[in-house]
Amino acid sequence: MNTGYKRLFSFLAPHKLLFFAVISTTLIFVFLEGVTLWFASSLLDIIFSETIEQVPAVEFSFQNINQWLKYHTWRVLTMNGARTNVEALRTICIMIPVLFAMKNTVLYIKSILISFLNLRVVESIRNRFYDHLLSLPMAYFNSRQSGAIVSTVVRDITDIQESLKKSINQLLTEPLKLLLFTTLLFIINPLLTLVIFLIYPVVMLVLFKGGGAIRRRARRMLRSFSSMVETTNETIFGIKVVKMFRGEGYESQKFHGANARYTRDAFRESSISAALSPFNEFISLLMTSILLWFAGRGIIDGSSNFSSEDFLRFLLIIFSTFSPIKSLTKIHGYLQKGRSAADRVFAVMDIPSEDDRGCQKIDTLQNDIVFDQVSFSYPGYDAQVLRDISFTVQKGQMVALVGSSGSGKSTILDLLPLYYAATEGEIRIDGTPVEEYTLGSLRSLFGTVSQDPLLFNDTVARNVAYGAPHIDRDRLVQVLAAANATEFIEALPQGEETHIGENGVSLSGGQRQRLAIARALYRDPSVLILDEATSALDTESERLVQEAIDRLIQNRTTLVVAHRLSTVIGADAIIVLDAGRIVESGTHEELLRRGGRYKELYDIQFS
Repeated sequence: MNTGYKRLFSFLAPHKLLFFAVISTTLIFVFLEGVTLWFASSLLDIIFSETIEQVPAVEFSFQNINQWLKYHTWRVLTMNGARTNVEALRTICIMIPVLFAMKNTVLYIKSILISFLNLRVVESIRNRFYDHLLSLPMAYFNSRQSGAIVSTVVRDITDIQESLKKSINQLLTEPLKLLLFTTLLFIINPLLTLVIFLIYPVVMLVLFKGGGAIRRRARRMLRSFSSMVETTNETIFGIKVVKMFRGEGYESQKFHGANARYTRDAFRESSISAALSPFNEFISLLMTSILLWFAGRGIIDGSSNFSSEDFLRFLLIIFSTFSPIKSLTKIHGYLQKGRSAADRVFAVMDIPSEDDRGCQKIDTLQNDIVFDQVSFSYPGYDAQVLRDISFTVQKGQMVALVGSSGSGKSTILDLLPLYYAATEGEIRIDGTPVEEYTLGSLRSLFGTVSQDPLLFNDTVARNVAYGAPHIDRDRLVQVLAAANATEFIEALPQGEETHIGENGVSLSGGQRQRLAIARALYRDPSVLILDEATSALDTESERLVQEAIDRLIQNRTTLVVAHRLSTVIGADAIIVLDAGRIVESGTHEELLRRGGRYKELYDIQFS
């Protein structure tokens, strides 16, 4: 079995009892199907025969198993003393509805069990995929469009669900039915069965070739769908820009192109799938024609010992094989689609998680943070973003990073919590390399307020207390007040329990910033990271946010990234970056006196 299939069906392992129940009900269902068919063929013989002939008793053996079954069939039909066709007909007309009722009851139970099994398996796949997604390094998310990731979570796993839903039932039932029917055909007439089933290798070859084509088309469909999701995601996220720059036509053209590619690939896949079923039907009719010719001619000229009862039973059973063969043809297509989706899902699950090999834990910053000759290049790129960066932040200090865009300020902040690992040099906290700390304890040291803070589609309270297992209401009130957020939150419809929409869409920029400050205060971090926290605010919002920041940084070690130099004049140290290097450092006054890069930036802003 393909590795993708093995991994997919390995998710059945935790549900062994449920799977055993499904197999048990499937076996009972298939057995009842075979019994029903066997007696239904006796019904035809009873109607078209003049009398019920007594069948002689025989001992069971593989050579006369057909005669043995016919004897016991005769005993069942005459168990109430039936001697005429009408009496035997009455018996069998009672039996068949009873058998059908039993079979359909088992079918219902089996369907419920399979549905529950399918949902539990897909739930396990989705949970494991999402948990693994959260454990992936930042490099994965920065190298892929969010729409492609969302497409994998939504579409690919949904395709797996549909594939399993359609295939688990048929994959268990149809092969068993085909096995039972084929066994019955061999029992009735081994030679004729062998002649008919010699055609099956041709069927299997066509299915194999067709399945490969379906899988290739399914992969292209998933890529096309992913492209549509990416375009939609980008457009919705940047809808203001789209409308302002009249980009509707361009975005519409992009989406129509992706949609056309998806439609083309879906049609080609459907065309191949649709061709398999008629081919299967043609083969089935060919087998029937062979049966009618060989068996019918033998019965007509008397050269065959094939009785009318055997012929009717053989004909009825061989027609019954068409359904499982047709279903297995479709299963192959479902499995190929599911395999394509599973390949994409497992490709993500095979990406190594973040390197969390550290054993030490850290609760608070005791002494300092040291960057020692740190250089960094993004994964997959040769160009160095940072070169030989060395500086020290003492506990309680406020250190500012300034420089033009692209100078490496935000990259330095990303290295501290190990979103990325330095390619050269070493970062130490309290004398210990950051890689030796567990990621959980290392990241608990930091609180972040950025230029465009991310808020979740949840309540105010849950956004502020994000990451905490329980919400401390008293603490929540305190941090909201300290962040100058109480007034606008009390004006919301449900106060702290108001849902603020995706990324706080119902709030202004200043309100979002104050909630981000409240979130940082609630966490009470040892080290605060401010990344352009006030650069996009109006004067009044900036005043309120700056007041909140002033409270936030009290008695904390703070790293600040700022373009507006007025916000870092009071920093204990200012590090000036240019093209990934430190070109100078010192206090505001020292740097102005030197007349270097900092003085240039200062003069540009305050001239």
